Amino acid sequence: MTDPLLGCVTAGTDREAVAAWSRWRSATDIDSIPRRDTLLVPMIPAARRSLLQEGDPAAPILTGFVRRAWTQGAVFAALARSIVGTLHAAGVGPVMIGGSTAAFLVGRDDGAVRPPTETTLFLPRQHVDAAVEILLRDRWEPRPPRPPRSARSWASGLMLDRGAESLRIAWRHVVPPPWRSARAERMLFSQRGASLPAETLLLSRLAPDAGWDDIIPWQADVAYLSALPLDWESVFQAASILVPAVADRLLESCGVIPGVPRPSWTPSPVLRREDAWSRGLRWTVRCTRRIVGHR
Repeated sequence: MTDPLLGCVTAGTDREAVAAWSRWRSATDIDSIPRRDTLLVPMIPAARRSLLQEGDPAAPILTGFVRRAWTQGAVFAALARSIVGTLHAAGVGPVMIGGSTAAFLVGRDDGAVRPPTETTLFLPRQHVDAAVEILLRDRWEPRPPRPPRSARSWASGLMLDRGAESLRIAWRHVVPPPWRSARAERMLFSQRGASLPAETLLLSRLAPDAGWDDIIPWQADVAYLSALPLDWESVFQAASILVPAVADRLLESCGVIPGVPRPSWTPSPVLRREDAWSRGLRWTVRCTRRIVGHR
C-alpha cells in the first residue's frame, strides 16, 4: 500500500505495520503533521500502537491524538444523542445515529478509536419536514440548496448548520439506482436501535456519495468495521441488491484488508450491471407511459 500510515491501520501483521510505520515516521515532521494523519493514528489497535511507538520520542504527542479522538467522540456523541432526544420528545422518529459518530459508538475491544468528523441522523423521509421545523426552533439553519420534497426520491439527505456545528439529516444510507430507493429505505428502517448496526455502517461507508467525510480513507473504515463481529453474508447480499459498486469494493478488499472474507457466492459484476441497466430501462418506460397517460 502506497500510503504508509493507512498501511498501519489495514496491515494484516505487526511486521507489515512496523515497516509501514518506519516509512511514515521517516517522512513525517511531527510538528506539522496533517490533520488526516492525526485522525488515522487512533484507528490503529492499542497493542499495535504501543509496539510502533516504543522508543519514539514523539510517543506522548501520538498518544495525545488518541486522547483527543476520545474527547472528540464524546462531544459528537453527546450532540447526536441530544438531537435524537429532542426529536423523539416531539414525537418524530424513528431516528438513528449514523456516519462516523455511529462508527465511534460501535467501539472495538482492541482499543482502536474512530474519531467522528460529522454528525448524521437517519429518519424516514416523511418525517424530515417535521424534524427540520423542530430543529429550526433550536437555532439550526438549513444549508442551501435545500432539496424540496419532490426531490427526495433521488436526493438522500440535507444539511443544517448551527454556528460551527453541522448536521446531516438523511433518509437513505446508500445512493442506489432509482428503482431500488424504496427498498433501500425499507431495509434501513426495518432495523431498530439508537445507532446503525455495524453491517449497515459498512455498506454506507463503501457506497459512493453516501455523505461520509472522506478525510479518512474508506479502506481505514473498512478495516475498523471488519474487526467487529459481522454477518458478512447479509452484507454482500445487501450490497449486490442495492449498490453493485459496493459489492465490487468489498470483493476488491478480500485478501487485502484483514477481516474481509470472500463471500460464499460471487455475483458477476457484468451480470449485475446488465441487470441494473435492464431494470433502469423498464423503470424509464413505465414512468414515460404514465406521463403520457397510458397505464
